[in-house]
Amino acid sequence: MLTFCKKTFLLIVFVFIACKNSDKAKKTVLSDVINNKVLQAVGVKKIKPPERFYHPDLIGFANNFISDAARYGVIITDQSKELLRVINFSDKLDTTETGVLASCNRYRGENQAFGGVIEVRWNTIQVLKDATKRYTGESHILLRELLYHELYHCLLNKGHLPEDVPGIMNPFFQRGDQRAFKDWDGLIADMFSKKLRDMTPDAP
Repeated sequence: MLTFCKKTFLLIVFVFIACKNSDKAKKTVLSDVINNKVLQAVGVKKIKPPERFYHPDLIGFANNFISDAARYGVIITDQSKELLRVINFSDKLDTTETGVLASCNRYRGENQAFGGVIEVRWNTIQVLKDATKRYTGESHILLRELLYHELYHCLLNKGHLPEDVPGIMNPFFQRGDQRAFKDWDGLIADMFSKKLRDMTPDAP
């Protein structure tokens, strides 16, 4: 655990929550919650971002996301890339919610310096390994869709589309939907379109 004397930092977590739909379609429904968590640190150690680590099975999604964004005129800044320190599988996520699949975590903190304070920031993406494996059925396409959602949060600092607007950034994601399988290019074109980007608010 990071520690720092009388300092706090903010962890904002965008979390996928999976639950069973009781209707006859029996789809698995995912929705996002924003978990704002202020951690009180103790001790004298300065806050430092973790070493960069992108899991070998996930790094390709990040590279493709950046390339796809550029293809549609959306540039991921070097600062955003630098802030995203970790993309990794996890056995446990920092949330009390049940049915969680993945989260985009945004860390904020301050270190004392001569003449004031220095802000420290970094982002991470966690993917709950076993739950995600069960949900996707080891489908590369469903895992890609999940990672693109989290990458959109972390690299573009965006929230969600309105509930009645379909797309990867809709707050409700249904496993039964087939567009990711049948029309991935169209789904991505919509995701990065000016229309949908303008409809997606900045993350808090």
